Amino acid sequence: NTGTINSLAHVGTDRGYRYVYAAEVDNGGVINIESVDLRLSSVDSFENRATGTIGGQILYVSGTGVSSRLSNGGTIDLSGRLSISGFSSIENTGAMRSSGGSISNYTTLTNAGLIETIGSGSTLSLSGGTVINQSGA
Repeated sequence: NTGTINSLAHVGTDRGYRYVYAAEVDNGGVINIESVDLRLSSVDSFENRATGTIGGQILYVSGTGVSSRLSNGGTIDLSGRLSISGFSSIENTGAMRSSGGSISNYTTLTNAGLIETIGSGSTLSLSGGTVINQSGA
């Protein structure tokens, strides 16, 4: 995606959320999640480029395990929860903001950017392998 996706209400199955199986996600544009949770499952490679913005409500992304990779160089800004799980490698050089959630089942999480929660009492739990928080992050 290099353009703008404003509503994902028509994508995936209708179970109160949208479920999309995606082997590869490459976003350099804008994705606005409106009125539904977006769940991306069985992802081998997820890249939100420096020019990429994902905004809106709730985002769930699950990887395929052993060689799967998630990279965020852009902005993920959610009013709801962020859930990332099942990636071998997670790298953040951009900004991830949410009202809480979890990052789990990873081998290595490298953060050289910003990971923060918004709203009082919000927590983002980390559980997995090695966390590398680079200088200045």
